Amino acid sequence: MRTPFFRSYMCNDPKLVDLVLKQQPMGFPKSERIRVGLKPLLGESVFISNGETWAHQRRIIDPAFEGGRLRIVFPAMWDSGMVAGERLGQIAGDRISNAIWRSSGQLNTIAST
Repeated sequence: MRTPFFRSYMCNDPKLVDLVLKQQPMGFPKSERIRVGLKPLLGESVFISNGETWAHQRRIIDPAFEGGRLRIVFPAMWDSGMVAGERLGQIAGDRISNAIWRSSGQLNTIAST
């Protein structure tokens, strides 16, 4: 996708995904503009971090994706997301701390998987 502000690429070919995520991840950094825009929502997460921060986070989460484990834990992850959505729906219109709700959802997911 090309916009006046940034270019974005999507790949869904398994060989390209392997290249980008495993073989040469440092060669495909996330856009700084996108990072800045998403940081209030995602924090310094693996989804928007680059370099050594990303590598450290990736080493931590890699075991969750080995051996088909994601297939096993995804239903619990989905349920945690649905619970978080329901909880947020109950307070619609109120001012809330994004960090508190994000952390709560993450902890709920971790505890249930």
